[in-house]
Amino acid sequence: MEIFEYIRRQITAMRSTAEMTMRDITVEQFNWAPPGTMNTISATFIHLTSVEDHFVQGILQEKPRIWDAQGWSEKTGVKKTPDIGESWDEFKHLHLQPANFLEYQNAVWTATDNYLTNLTN
Repeated sequence: MEIFEYIRRQITAMRSTAEMTMRDITVEQFNWAPPGTMNTISATFIHLTSVEDHFVQGILQEKPRIWDAQGWSEKTGVKKTPDIGESWDEFKHLHLQPANFLEYQNAVWTATDNYLTNLTN
């Protein structure tokens, strides 16, 4: 199997898991803050999506992230996605709408798919 096919398969598997997790999720479930140091589903979901955005857009293509280029901070009500080493604790106090973040995810996935479609050996 060539490397590009492997990458596409891995992304498809990750997306399948994300879609199953988010299917029919309620606002309460999305925002529920578990005890201890665990993150909310919203924080984990945003992290998963923003890492793909950062890696594919920012690192591989040296372009602005979809988050910044399309104004997702304003659309979602989240000032910024935490950087490496920053705390995700603020998410335990936010009341976020899953639909807004699913739209962001779709925008990131579309951009990633466009990038992968144009990759050649």
